[in-house]
Amino acid sequence: MINGPNILVADFGTSSLKIGLINRQGVLLWYHREPMLREEKDLKNWNTGLWVQALKNSLALLPLEPVSAVVFSGNGPTLVPLDEHDAPLDPVLLWIDGRAMYEEGNVSFFLPKVRWYAHNRPRDFEKTRSFVSCPEYLSYLLTGNKVTITPHKNFIPFIWDTQQLDAYGFSLELFPPYVEPASLLGRVSQEGSVTFGLKKGTPVFAGGTDFMMSLTGSGVIQPGMACDRAGTSEGINYCSGEPIENPGLRTLPHAIPGLYNVAGILSSTGRMFEWFRRFSGQQHLDYRSMIGSIDRVQEWDNLPFFFPSTHRGERYEFQSAVFSNLCPEHGAEEMGRAVLESIGFTISQVIGTLQASGCPVDTLRVCGGQAKNPLWNQMKANMINRTIEIPRIQDAELLGCAIEGFIGLGEFSCIEEGVNELVHLEYRFDPEPEQVDRYANRFLAYENAYRNLLGQ
Repeated sequence: MINGPNILVADFGTSSLKIGLINRQGVLLWYHREPMLREEKDLKNWNTGLWVQALKNSLALLPLEPVSAVVFSGNGPTLVPLDEHDAPLDPVLLWIDGRAMYEEGNVSFFLPKVRWYAHNRPRDFEKTRSFVSCPEYLSYLLTGNKVTITPHKNFIPFIWDTQQLDAYGFSLELFPPYVEPASLLGRVSQEGSVTFGLKKGTPVFAGGTDFMMSLTGSGVIQPGMACDRAGTSEGINYCSGEPIENPGLRTLPHAIPGLYNVAGILSSTGRMFEWFRRFSGQQHLDYRSMIGSIDRVQEWDNLPFFFPSTHRGERYEFQSAVFSNLCPEHGAEEMGRAVLESIGFTISQVIGTLQASGCPVDTLRVCGGQAKNPLWNQMKANMINRTIEIPRIQDAELLGCAIEGFIGLGEFSCIEEGVNELVHLEYRFDPEPEQVDRYANRFLAYENAYRNLLGQ
């Protein structure tokens, strides 16, 4: 018999919506993934209707279990402009679309996108009365209340504050008031109930950005711990007791006040592999079958290399990509291995940068879509020569949202209490010495080939 409340949780990613129902014991009672990204061009023409329809489709499948509360997370920095009637002025300013104009000396991730919008869509900007981000917009549709969610006060400068608003020349009236995760945003309204089929009056609590929820949901909340949040993009996140100054890393306040999240950002790894599936005509294959065929390539002496970018200083981005050492006898399996190696070797480079900055990674806790493939997890452990741990709930954003919901309901007093009780590890992948040596040799050859490609 299941006791206690159930939290309906949803994470709005770049390519899909992940949604689930998690009980007080941290069990994922129900899960569904709803694809949203149809074509690459949608990334610069993103319509809020994609989120809404994905949520409707998913909730139509929700089992007849009681829902005690709702919590959302989503990608960011993404901005939804709303007009005087709170209708969205599509297309959305998606986090990955590159549309931003920066003011030197300011750290906000959102205001550069607002400036780009004001300069490039001036008529829409004149109609705009407020900006909200992805999870805040979906929560607004349920409750009718607009807010800005910040993990805590230390994170406010990275969203917007009065000093930076003055520097960019925008009015505070465009930005809803701040609330923190686990705050009660409101209850499902009559309109929200009719639109989405949820019971009127169900409490809706604040979640937040996907990467913050994943830190909580993976349990990486103590200094020295690290996680690899792997989906459309990827981030190697290290929990530090102090900020780290390194231009190759991004230091932000952690979900736990007083700690810091030091991250190496790989903005395109999942997107890159999805591109390869389309490029090689393997969309019909599931990921396990595809990676299984790649892993069966055991003759490594004359394999191609794949470089996501030939732009100096942009090797973690997916642009101007190149295959090198490509021979007539190579096919999709050999090229696929090159793509996977480029991902693994890039992660290894980021871990090296963290190590050199005083952030040693001994064990990497992997979450997100890529965590669901055991063969890829073992290959990755061998490529980076680190133990990989997989949580029981691989979509850690969902469990992070659930923990915030339970805090909101008074089940837990803080994040640490929720993590200690609900985060459980299910799988462990240790490096295999023979494979580690083989990949180490491949990595040296990869680095040499990249330098030759750049003419260094």
